[in-house]
Amino acid sequence: MSDASFVNANLAGADGLFSTFHRTDFTRASMVMGLWRQSDFSDAQFVQSNLAYTEFRWSDLSSANLSGAYAYGGSNWYGVNLSGADLTNAWMYDLDLRNADLTGADLTGARLA
Repeated sequence: MSDASFVNANLAGADGLFSTFHRTDFTRASMVMGLWRQSDFSDAQFVQSNLAYTEFRWSDLSSANLSGAYAYGGSNWYGVNLSGADLTNAWMYDLDLRNADLTGADLTGARLA
């Protein structure tokens, strides 16, 4: 499902395993407690989205725009590809980023804990 729009959508608890969301717009969407393992979100928009308690393990978020996004609560982002991603002013608390690729990512103003 590439080039789709989920702006302001409520996707809480959704399951998108092994899915393709290339260039999809999730601006201000609520994706709380979603399961998005091994999915393609390259070049997607997550501006000011709520990504609390999500699992993006082994997903591709390369060049995604996560500016102002909220991700916290033990979210599993193990092995995520965030190369070239815009994480400007993102809130990323209690996030498992082990083996994540942050090469070239913009973390200006990001809050990591």
